[in-house]
Amino acid sequence: IPWSQFKTYFLFKMDKVMEDFHASTPEERDSHNPNVEYIPFEEMKKRILKIVDGYNGIPFTIQRLCELLTDPKRNYTGADKFLRGLEKVRYR
Repeated sequence: IPWSQFKTYFLFKMDKVMEDFHASTPEERDSHNPNVEYIPFEEMKKRILKIVDGYNGIPFTIQRLCELLTDPKRNYTGADKFLRGLEKVRYR
């Protein structure tokens, strides 16, 4: 399937997984790390979706992105950490 056709579904799935993860985990408002910039969930989610939407071709990190979307709680306990993990994938 060409990326141009798959991207819409991928963005939909990515949005759904982020929303579901956020809804299923309590937000850690009091435990923000002073060494990490706090970014509200919605802002971070939009940033990540914009990055993926900007890909003209299939990202070379697609396998890792799919692993994170398939089992997000495997390595992450909070939505903020999960979103940071998704965002970091673009740099690998």
